[in-house]
Amino acid sequence: MAFQDNFNRANSGSLGTASTGQSWSSTSWSIASNVASSSTTASIATVSTGISDGFMQFTVPSGTGDGLRAMFRYTDGSNRWWVEIRPTDTTVKLTK
Repeated sequence: MAFQDNFNRANSGSLGTASTGQSWSSTSWSIASNVASSSTTASIATVSTGISDGFMQFTVPSGTGDGLRAMFRYTDGSNRWWVEIRPTDTTVKLTK
């Protein structure tokens, strides 16, 4: 497994280190009660895995409001791919 993070660690004002040892790069993200969250919209948290292809799985908690985006490929602000889950209108969108 190249990367995994269950956020099962002490509350913190940053994401710190993933379960598999990689450091998160982020701003405005924190961990509270083993849940990662951001204090701002459109904030980005990234981890370098060193691989180009893989499998992504995550849990979308109920009450996510307008939705959740999970980025799976990131070079810079103009070169990124993500999947967006929008429970309010039951859509899933893939965006480049």
